[in-house]
Parts: sequence; structure tokens; C-alpha cells
Amino acid sequence: MAQLGDALINFIYSAARSRVLKKPSGVKVPDRILSKALFMASPEKTPRRLGLGGRGDLVEAEIAEAWLNGQITVDEAIELVARHLKPEDFYTRREEEEAAAKAIAALLLEVRKRADEGRD
Repeated sequence: MAQLGDALINFIYSAARSRVLKKPSGVKVPDRILSKALFMASPEKTPRRLGLGGRGDLVEAEIAEAWLNGQITVDEAIELVARHLKPEDFYTRREEEEAAAKAIAALLLEVRKRADEGRD
């Protein structure tokens, strides 16, 4: 599931980044950003014993599962991530990483909210 999620999150973030910057952009989202997003979304639930790669895999798998279950579309995910990014977030790598983590954390929270609503 994480392998599919890896491709999805890279596409979602690249498309959102392209939309915000108004130019094509293809990037790979590093595990450190995914790990930070996981912590931002649920600090109390973030497994401390897992390394960056393991935490990144958790985020990727959660996004892939939500997409496969029809809880979020790729277009919705791109729009949500893009709403949390601004052109000035891309002035430095550090600023972009912080903004990317916040945007992906917002995506994770939305995915979890929809998953919870689906269980009711």
C-alpha cells in the first residue's frame, strides 16, 4: 500500500506545487517531510520507534487506502494541498519543507475525518 501511496503523494504534491507556482514541477516528497506531517497531524499517535522511512510509509499507505476506498479523489487532494501552499513558501528549501509538511498534515487530517465519517 505504501508503494502506491508513494506515487500518489508525489503526484499530488507535484501537481499542487505546479498549480501554486504556475509552472510544471515534479518532485519526490522526502520521508522527513512525511514524518513531520504525520507528527503534525497526530503527535500523540506518531510511533517513535519507527524511523523516517517507516513513518513515511504510514502516511503513504493511509493516503493510498483513502483513495482506493473512494474517500478522496486525486483532484480533491491536489486542491486541498494547494490551498495550504503559497508562492512565498518556495523561497528556501526549509520554508518549502515546512509548508509541505503542513499541507500534507492537512491532507492526512481530512482523509482521517472522511474515514471516520464512513464508519458511522
